[in-house]
Amino acid sequence: MPALKLNWVNESIDCGPDPLMGAPIRQLTNSKLLSWGSYCEQIYASTDGKRIAFMRRPPGDATPIDLWVADLDTHEIARVGPSAINLMASTPLMDSVYYIRPGAAGQSILVRFNLRTLELDDVFAFPDDLRPGTPAVSTDEHWFVSNQRLHDTVYALYRIDLRNSRWEVIHEQKDICNTHAQVEPSLGRDVLIQQNRGCILDAKGGAIKMAGDEGCALYVIDIDGKNQRYLPLGTPQTAPVDGHQCWIGRTGKVLAALSGASPRIVAPGDLKARDILPGFAFIHVSASADGRYIVADAGGQRIVFLGSLETGKLLHFCHAPCSRSGGHETWEEPYMTPGNRHIIFNSERTGHAELYAAAVPDHVMTYLNATGA
Repeated sequence: MPALKLNWVNESIDCGPDPLMGAPIRQLTNSKLLSWGSYCEQIYASTDGKRIAFMRRPPGDATPIDLWVADLDTHEIARVGPSAINLMASTPLMDSVYYIRPGAAGQSILVRFNLRTLELDDVFAFPDDLRPGTPAVSTDEHWFVSNQRLHDTVYALYRIDLRNSRWEVIHEQKDICNTHAQVEPSLGRDVLIQQNRGCILDAKGGAIKMAGDEGCALYVIDIDGKNQRYLPLGTPQTAPVDGHQCWIGRTGKVLAALSGASPRIVAPGDLKARDILPGFAFIHVSASADGRYIVADAGGQRIVFLGSLETGKLLHFCHAPCSRSGGHETWEEPYMTPGNRHIIFNSERTGHAELYAAAVPDHVMTYLNATGA
């Protein structure tokens, strides 16, 4: 496919250095549209860290969503096209993002967009009996994984073979209404799944209660839907799983936020998760593409945190005022671009949901990487 001819515009505003760590802050968007960086558990950036994908929509509950791209060198942004849902799929080790666009007569189309080449192509047309849910994709772009409701709180996890456009159900499980599904980036053999134990749904699948007293559990299955393995996270082993977790680069390990407790790191098969950054409880967590750093937000503080998973050092990195009153655009949900040059986050510091990029100063990385006090 030829590269898209995009209409690049510059809405950016130089916000100057943030007072916490002196990080230069750039507001990438400035419009009546609401802007957000999708979801921080996955990283929606090119592998050279120069471009990112993000979502925009007009204010209101039932309004069209568009996929956009931002160039972090030029600070320009461009509209790519309409999106049928407010999430997309990628991994920190690939240049493409996958999203769902509306097709003719209500059909949904899976689209691949390469952030480096700007090539865009339709890769799968969803049949009437298959609905797109939480999206995930393997780094080799062989498998796309999502879920749909079967009945009550029982869901099917299905995979699409992107090489031959065939799909099949690979797994059925109660209470996986909010899977946060993610394919392990390096080998692509395991899929991380969130199980909202005891959830209660209405007739349309909307959540009446997201989880019961047991709270969320996490497990992995292989890419064929077999070999289900629960991770030692959540009650009764630990504090409840907060509901935000991710794979850590190429390590094969999972980083998970716990409610009211410090985050944990665990690999499938471990009997116990490792406690990290004691004294800090986070909501949204993201691991850098190289697996060395954690970026997070926390309850009660409208701040982006940046820490080292190797040295255990943590910084209050920059301010990110958010109302946390609604969708993704009202939460910080930060992540670090490959190459560790920028942290992308949402903020309503102007009173309106916009997307921001904070450059990571050299002195910050020097401090985080230094061993000892």
